Parts: sequence; structure tokens; C-alpha cells
Amino acid sequence: MPRDWPPQLPPAFYQGLDELNAGDYYRCHETLESLWIPERRSVRELYQSVIQIAVGCYHLTARANWIGATRKLHEGARRLDRAGPGAGAYGVDWAGLVAQADRLRDHLRALGPERVGDFDRALLPLVRFDRPTRAARSSRLSPPC
Repeated sequence: MPRDWPPQLPPAFYQGLDELNAGDYYRCHETLESLWIPERRSVRELYQSVIQIAVGCYHLTARANWIGATRKLHEGARRLDRAGPGAGAYGVDWAGLVAQADRLRDHLRALGPERVGDFDRALLPLVRFDRPTRAARSSRLSPPC
């Protein structure tokens, strides 16, 4: 991980992942954007990559916008690849999220814009993650005994 990344992500990040998994893509976008906009460290790439994947899902589910969906799914997955958080960083299955975004994008490309409404909802990304426990968060903030 890059040196400027924090030791942990804020709870709102995990709230955004919950929203993504619940299919509340617009709210996920809003939650993560509130973290992304003020962030100046390179960890903002993680936020933006998940935002783009959520926006791709929103374009697909709320607007049947094939172009917007395929582009944002692709952009989010590639941004996440470039950010390189590493396996399990922050308790998130990043590789799984990339694979799911790519699988949905490929499925949409195979369908084409005329059949966007026929997409398989089972392919919408669900990110696996472990939310840090309160004890783990506080122990990272407290000096060792």
C-alpha cells in the first residue's frame, strides 16, 4: 500500500460498501463522495473506484443506460487495479470486486445496448469485506501498554 494511506478507513467507507451491496447505488455514491472530495491522499483512488462501480450499477438499474454502465464499470475496475490496494487491504476483497465489475461489464457488452433490460441481476457486484471492530479500531489508536 502507498505510504500515505491511513492505517484504517473511516466507518463511512464501510457504510458505502453496505449501500453498494444493498443496491442503493445513488446513496453509495453520495456517501463515498463525501469522503473522496476532501481527501488529498492517494487513498482517494479507492473511494473513486468504488464510486464509479456504483455509478455504473446505477446507470444500469435506474436508467437502463448501457453506455454509462459499461463505461463506469470499466473505469472503476481499472482505477482499482491501478490503485493496487493489495489482497485484503482494509478487510476488503478488492480482487473480487474488480472481477465482478468486469463480469457484469462483459455480460452487458455481450447483450448490447438493445438488450440492456435483459441483464442478469445476479451479476450485480457484491463486495465481500470485514468491517473493523470497535476494539480493533481503538487498539490502533491507543499506544501500546
